[in-house]
Amino acid sequence: MVPRLFLDTNIIFDFFFDRGPFSKHAVKLFELCDEGQVDFYLSALSLANIAYHAQRVKKNPALIIDSLLKISKVIDLKQEHFVAVNNSKFKDYEDGLQYFSALEVNNIEAIISRDKKDFQHSLLPVLTPGEFINSFTR
Repeated sequence: MVPRLFLDTNIIFDFFFDRGPFSKHAVKLFELCDEGQVDFYLSALSLANIAYHAQRVKKNPALIIDSLLKISKVIDLKQEHFVAVNNSKFKDYEDGLQYFSALEVNNIEAIISRDKKDFQHSLLPVLTPGEFINSFTR
């Protein structure tokens, strides 16, 4: 079974909006996905954030979302996720929603994020893209 990775929104932003120097690792992650070496999971919240930002920077949100839908599995937000964040120690609300969405995935390998400090209360492993790539390619 290939590793199941939950992508935080910042990784998707890095890839689609070429946010260097971070885009280098994001591109490598997307290449691994393209090659079938990893599976991507993401929250519906990420799709909304990406579409909103794409429109603001004059990119076609439908094209970006369509490409994400083809390569990843989307986890719907549920009322329970909001309740869980409200009752959690997560200081960043959006990252709390990401975390509780990720818990929906069985056998998740890791949450991939550049903001590891925002996931300090995570029971799931949280890796930066570089950390995952380094551990995966060894």
